[in-house]
Amino acid sequence: MAQEDSFSSSLSISQVVTLKLSESNYLLSKTQFESFLSPQMLLGYVNGSITCPSATRPVTTRPVNAVEGPSEEPNPDFVKWIRNDQLVMAWIFGSLTEPALRAVYGMQSAHEVWNALAKKFNRVSTTRKFELQNRLRGCLKIGRTMEEYLSELKQIYDQLDSIGFPMTDLEKIHGLLTGLGKEYESVTTVIEHSMDSVPGPCYEDVVFKVISFDDKLKTYNTAPAVSPHLAFQTEKGYFDRGGSNTRGGRSGSGGGYRGRGNYST
Repeated sequence: MAQEDSFSSSLSISQVVTLKLSESNYLLSKTQFESFLSPQMLLGYVNGSITCPSATRPVTTRPVNAVEGPSEEPNPDFVKWIRNDQLVMAWIFGSLTEPALRAVYGMQSAHEVWNALAKKFNRVSTTRKFELQNRLRGCLKIGRTMEEYLSELKQIYDQLDSIGFPMTDLEKIHGLLTGLGKEYESVTTVIEHSMDSVPGPCYEDVVFKVISFDDKLKTYNTAPAVSPHLAFQTEKGYFDRGGSNTRGGRSGSGGGYRGRGNYST
């Protein structure tokens, strides 16, 4: 536990864990906290992989002439574990909002607090799964930028994964294409056809194609448009200025004149 005894770090927890945990940012806050604990070999205190050792251990040395004596002695590893666990728990408490702190009041270990927060803010249940799936069905691109649309999709996918219901790439692709509008029909059709191939398309590749198509749409939308009426008026003005014959006037080229047996070019 030598590494666990040293809490010297180039970064303080306030530099890494910048969010106060609440119901709306559980996954982000959890990710920040785990990224702080992991390089310090302390993540096991919250996920339960570093278990509490026994408070005592067998006596390994006895006096040569001793007939009776204590068979156990205090375990120093137990003292170290308690100290580390309480420090991690204090860090967790410092990253909570007041309502979240009330939810874990009175708990005695970092692992106990961690599990309680997960149950409260990341409800691992079938009901939560259905809520997220319904949210996915109602997630549409209409009225938003592509970045905003893809960001919400990723949040839903990540939350499903965090509660034990990860989506396959094909399921993610189907969810993405379903929410696109009619203007994306051409790229959607191509991607849907590719989903029948083996192996199927990768979600990240599909995201790249959709973003590229969206960029082209933006280019088309910003290009200056010339209406047929405007084109007609422009051409008519050119002719009226001498680009061609006008009614009863002289030719714009060739210098011909109207008379018997003569026709202007």
